[in-house]
Amino acid sequence: MADVRNGIRALGVLALVGLAVTGCDFFTESESSAPALITAPPSYLDRPTVQVQRGRIQQDIRLDGRVAAELETTLAFDVPGLLKVVHVRRGEAVRAGEVVAELDTDARAEEIAAAREELESAEQQLATAESELFEQQAAAEEALLLAQGQVFVRQQALEALLAGPSAASLASAQAAVATAEAAVAGRRAEARRIEETLPAAIDAARADVEFHALRLLSAQDSVRRLRGQSPPASAEALAGAEQAVAAVTLALAGARYELSLLERPEGPPALQVARASTAGAEASLARAEAELEALRTGADEATIEHRRTARQAAVLRRDAAQRSLAAIENGELGAAHEVATLREAAAAARSRLAELSAPTADHQLKAPFDGVVTYVPRVPGTQVQPGEAIVEMADASALVVRASVPRGYQPQLAVGQAVDVVVGGLEGVVFQGRVAVLPHEVGTPGGGTVRVDEAKITADWADADVEIGMRAIMTITLQVKDHVLKVPITAVRTVNLRQFVEALIDGRRRSLPVRTGIRSDSEIEIIDGVEEGTVIFESY
Repeated sequence: MADVRNGIRALGVLALVGLAVTGCDFFTESESSAPALITAPPSYLDRPTVQVQRGRIQQDIRLDGRVAAELETTLAFDVPGLLKVVHVRRGEAVRAGEVVAELDTDARAEEIAAAREELESAEQQLATAESELFEQQAAAEEALLLAQGQVFVRQQALEALLAGPSAASLASAQAAVATAEAAVAGRRAEARRIEETLPAAIDAARADVEFHALRLLSAQDSVRRLRGQSPPASAEALAGAEQAVAAVTLALAGARYELSLLERPEGPPALQVARASTAGAEASLARAEAELEALRTGADEATIEHRRTARQAAVLRRDAAQRSLAAIENGELGAAHEVATLREAAAAARSRLAELSAPTADHQLKAPFDGVVTYVPRVPGTQVQPGEAIVEMADASALVVRASVPRGYQPQLAVGQAVDVVVGGLEGVVFQGRVAVLPHEVGTPGGGTVRVDEAKITADWADADVEIGMRAIMTITLQVKDHVLKVPITAVRTVNLRQFVEALIDGRRRSLPVRTGIRSDSEIEIIDGVEEGTVIFESY
């Protein structure tokens, strides 16, 4: 029997060998050039498991940011121009009021000179026109006084003629003649005095012109020296020298005008007035003598009528003189219009010069506070536009951390939240901070808004060597829960907004729906769905 069993066993082995050989023949005839490797799928029981347990879980937010200054600013010019010089470099400390950059103002200097010449010309024309208007007004006032006096004299003469001669009227007429003679003598003496002193006055006026001309040359030479000296003179010194040139130029123009009045062929205004006064006095004398003669000889109808006509003519001349003076005072004459126009032109020229002279401030950038330069984006020699960043600076005495916050984290932040801050280069030191400013929206010039996804964190640096630009890692604790069910985050799956875990129950895999709570970097809270001690698969 043993031999039979051994034979049967041997036949079985041969049969299995035959089948194996047949199988090998089959794969050899297939199109594959090499036999396929067939392996069994791994069992789900080979995946790592973990037990649901209770413990503490802490939900944190971690943000990445940079140390920055609490006070930062970007300096830019308000006018376009060529960037002449930048006086500072990145990392350099600056003081409040220090000039950090300047625009080239050489081109503006020509405009300032032209505007100054325009103002000087306008002021000279205005002075001439005002002088002429003043002379017209003075002449009109004098003409009115003379006309009023003539009316009074003509009226008195007519009344005296109608009343007939009397001892008193004869004495009055004689006194009038004497007064008129004295007036004529006085006017003639005044005219002679002016004529005799005129050469000396002309010499003095010429000397005054030469004096101011020399002053102008000296002032202009001072301006040229200041513009050409090295290092360049201060803007205040150059402006003062240019103002001195303007003042001397105006004084020279006034001296020349006074000289021109004295050198007129008809004589200066004072001599003309004296001559006119003499002529008026002589006319008055002639009338007084005629009236005295009339009183002595008596009056006839023709003489009376003549006196009436003379009085009426005097009244008409007085009324005309009043209207002429009123027209001058009311600005109705051409000369008054010219003065008004020239005043407007002088004011416009003065305003333009002031506008062009002010650019010293517009063409300089000054540090608004003590701080440090953080960025200099522009180099000298480039054209810049208004509002274009030239220098960026910050106040390094008060440092904060600025961090970009993902939109999903923003609703979880609040002002005053505690923050742990770790600064690159100072690892191992945790600075205590607070959330000071949340992400927010700001208005734009166009009336819209833009979202600023940045939070500002203040911290107690405790005199540590923290500098602007250092990287900072911040941890904000949102919630801490004790004695809660928790599992690894990788153990929870989400499908179609439903969460579940896979548990090992009685040696079989079961999917259990769960409801979760807060989470840390590695763990998540299980509110319900599994019990403590349940074995679940950790990862997928």
